[in-house]
Amino acid sequence: MTILKSIGKKLLAALLSPFLLMFVLFAYNLFHQGVQSLSFSAIFNAYAIIYFIFAWPMYISLAIPAAFLIERIRFGFQWVYYMTAGVVAFVFIGVVNSAINRDRYLELGLGLGDVFFASMAGLAFYFSIKIIDRISRAITRRGNRTTVHHYLV
Repeated sequence: MTILKSIGKKLLAALLSPFLLMFVLFAYNLFHQGVQSLSFSAIFNAYAIIYFIFAWPMYISLAIPAAFLIERIRFGFQWVYYMTAGVVAFVFIGVVNSAINRDRYLELGLGLGDVFFASMAGLAFYFSIKIIDRISRAITRRGNRTTVHHYLV
């Protein structure tokens, strides 16, 4: 796979990941809070729009380089590495935020919910890459079949 094609797939995954993450968190909330708390305004509100505005640059600037590093690792479970990269990116964002605000001390506030959210963000990127990879392979396979059929007839 060429580097340009790989960047394109990861860029598409970075654009798909916030939607996938929001769907997973929606399903999680639905499971824990039940259907009675479900409303259209609770799902699609101003916070969701703000989330997408801030999530896309973070996925593009942090997840794509991390994905290239993770691809070089050939052993173990890649999804664990993506979850770990999500937590590392969360810590990195906390350090940068602390430096920008010029705090005298670094306060990350890494609670269990933050670690869960950050690891789910990394996992959403992993699944986005896998979804786009399967779609790409299916299109390529279908295109090759058409090309071979064209030459045989």
